[in-house]
Amino acid sequence: MGRTGRNSAKLFDDLVDGPWWVSVVLACLAYVILRYVVPAVFARNAFVAPLAKGVAGLVAFLILLAVPLSLVRQWQQRRLLDRQTGIQSIRAMSWQQFEKLVGETYRRAGYQVRHTGRSAPDGGIDLVLEKDGKWLVQCKHWKNYKVGVKEVRELFGLVHAEHVQGGILVTCGAFTPDARDFAEGKLLQLIDGSALVAFVRQVQPAVDQPTPSPSRSAASPPRCPSCGRQMTLRTAARGPKAGSQFWGCTGYPTCRAILEL
Repeated sequence: MGRTGRNSAKLFDDLVDGPWWVSVVLACLAYVILRYVVPAVFARNAFVAPLAKGVAGLVAFLILLAVPLSLVRQWQQRRLLDRQTGIQSIRAMSWQQFEKLVGETYRRAGYQVRHTGRSAPDGGIDLVLEKDGKWLVQCKHWKNYKVGVKEVRELFGLVHAEHVQGGILVTCGAFTPDARDFAEGKLLQLIDGSALVAFVRQVQPAVDQPTPSPSRSAASPPRCPSCGRQMTLRTAARGPKAGSQFWGCTGYPTCRAILEL
């Protein structure tokens, strides 16, 4: 594949990674330029004008092919993030899924995210973030090994070479003390497994709490199923359900019947 082909493939990959509407806008622009602007500029050229008109629809169609792929990929990444329950589920995924998880987490946190590892050699950078500056991200899906100072030094060198805001090193494992000492006071962020889990939970959708049944609300206390007395709301003081409320019989301690809310 020549340079033109590689550049076209990279552009298509970037469109798939980006928001779907970007492909729609680009397809419309390409069609207008090829169908109307180019023929107007080269009106006297018997070859360029007809060619531009002829390929306008095809070029727009090819760009629009990225729209469904972009929607599917975004859905997969949202689903991947929403299904994470803790460090074990993160460690169980592949390194490709780990990179997508990190990218989707930062995307939900308000960053513009660009994946770099799929289309060409990238010097070890997996993601590029943009929000109040540009950040370079390396993802280390290391389950059994600690990330050492060597990897942190390499990222620090890339940050200086690219003149960006800073660098972020993410792992589902841990960092050595030397690695943390080296990153101290520098434009580097080290995110280990526990910090990543906290970050993921922060951007996951909140779970709605069930509402109490109307028949058992405080306004209409039920009758005790054992002795028939009126029941009252109580709060568990200890045990695995400490702090939760339940219905308790007013005949306590003679009657110890309870009903859960």
